[in-house]
Amino acid sequence: MIIVRQFLINGIPQQLYLNFCSNPKGTLLFLHGGPGWADAPWAGLICKSFWGMFNTVHWDQRGCNRSQPESLKRSTITIDQIVKDGIEVCSVLKKEFQIKNPILVGHSTGAFLGVLMASKTPELFRACISIGQLVCNNESEPISLAFCKHKAKDLERQDLLSELNVMPTDFYRSVPSLFRQREIVAEFGGELQKPVNEKQWKQWMLESPKEYRSKWPKLYQGCESTCKKLWPDLIERSLYKEVKKLKLPITILQGRHDYCTPSAPVVKWLEGLSCTHTKELIWFEQSAHWPQIEENEKFSKIILNLI
Repeated sequence: MIIVRQFLINGIPQQLYLNFCSNPKGTLLFLHGGPGWADAPWAGLICKSFWGMFNTVHWDQRGCNRSQPESLKRSTITIDQIVKDGIEVCSVLKKEFQIKNPILVGHSTGAFLGVLMASKTPELFRACISIGQLVCNNESEPISLAFCKHKAKDLERQDLLSELNVMPTDFYRSVPSLFRQREIVAEFGGELQKPVNEKQWKQWMLESPKEYRSKWPKLYQGCESTCKKLWPDLIERSLYKEVKKLKLPITILQGRHDYCTPSAPVVKWLEGLSCTHTKELIWFEQSAHWPQIEENEKFSKIILNLI
């Protein structure tokens, strides 16, 4: 059974996409990244192997995709507010659908949000699964830039190397510079090992139920406007400082070739994390930033084995 509709979450109508099955092994609450890049349109592609075994919930965070009501004040689009919204989503699931203790599945910035939610209210969640974990932009972005320069030099792309050489190490403090650098990361396989174009993303969207699909301009506009608002806040945040202990299990799924959220800070943070339950890092050797797409079969098996 599929339910797609808006719920009032901390005073703002926000879109939830729910796919229910009989006798579920649990409920997965997906937190998208970007910041601002809704992932519900690709739920069919990512969840196809375990729909029928788990309830899944996707959520357009405030300011994104279908969660952009006219009443929304941009001043309320902050990391802390979205964390509060995520906790409120759990109340909605419990009140409306009698769902308790979902498993958090966060991707990229969504993984950062998921860890914050798990840290603040561990009693609400069964476990935390992070994909392409964002830890600290001030540490990861210079690594990403160095990767691009190395690839440009190795591939003799003097045009891109010249462009990259004039980017300062703190290029990411400018959102236009960030977006341009991410285009180069994608071209060099640091987002998806086998780079894809807009046409492929749109084709993948067709694997989802029609209720989940969105129009590309709406997706991109929501991502761009939300990222511009959230990014200055996000780049000053760090899991090293904010989350030193977790009171529930955490598993991180990391693409070996990920240069959107490079792995060195992920390994460092996880090693220093005090966890009262299990903590684990699982590598995806053929993936970059989207292992749930690039190695979907392995991703699905891991979800099943973990739960």
